[in-house]
Amino acid sequence: MVGLQHKYDIASEDESVRKNGIRFLRTIAESVGEIGGGPVGGIIYGSWRDRLPDVDVDRGPYVERSVSSMKEAIKSAEDNNVTFNMEVVNRFEHYIMNTCEEAIDYIKLVESTHAKIMLDTFHVNIEEDFFGEAILQAGDLLGHFHIGENNRMPPGYGHTPWTEIGAALRKIDYRGYVVMEPFMKPGGEVGRDIKVFRDLGVGMDLDEEARKADLRLDVREGALAVPLLGVADRLAKRALRAAHAASSTRRCPRPRRSSQPPPARHPPPNWPCLLYTSDADDEGLGVDLGGRRIIK
Repeated sequence: MVGLQHKYDIASEDESVRKNGIRFLRTIAESVGEIGGGPVGGIIYGSWRDRLPDVDVDRGPYVERSVSSMKEAIKSAEDNNVTFNMEVVNRFEHYIMNTCEEAIDYIKLVESTHAKIMLDTFHVNIEEDFFGEAILQAGDLLGHFHIGENNRMPPGYGHTPWTEIGAALRKIDYRGYVVMEPFMKPGGEVGRDIKVFRDLGVGMDLDEEARKADLRLDVREGALAVPLLGVADRLAKRALRAAHAASSTRRCPRPRRSSQPPPARHPPPNWPCLLYTSDADDEGLGVDLGGRRIIK
């Protein structure tokens, strides 16, 4: 999910709102548990988008309420083989955690092995001093990883240091999901909220771009084994290969045209299939299962 709606804000001053949020997170954990469990992530520690009320300068009480609520909600995650990944976002989207260090502090307070960190290269670019340092700092607490350029474009169309990122992921032996998250089209609730006002994909066939990425970028055997499913399988191959190109110091080249698409490759059926979805149903849970849509 992207984040909790205001009526489910577990950091709210309103106890009834916090209770609604706890119930909502429990329902998500139970629903994901019904399909075998897996990762759930986003701004699940508060409502999105959000900022401190103008009368407040201390976010401490909000963090405390969020942690207390999360301790209750995460019990259902523990019972259902689900991991809650707290996404670290930039200061313009939330205030509870903007850096990996702040996320680590939050996770320690929650005191659950089912609480992990989600990093996103778009947000890391804004808030962290160095990409690699943030990944290394997260270490085995890194439970999910989003990739995209500094300008919300697919990797290769910006200035993100994919060599540094790939090297850091390998150094911590990351084995979780790497999910592409470009925002290139205006319109819709998410497009409005993250301020996409122009079409960044003019003249681009995104499916064709993903197919060409197979030919353009090479993943070396055993470099970093991460599954790509659903949206990621269609869009993120270019990004993943760029991120894994640590053996090369050259920048990721621009796409090359090819009339020969590579053979389709899909993960083994026993891999968990829960992926990021930006349009979860308002009253339930939206899950993308390798192209299938399930609404609880």
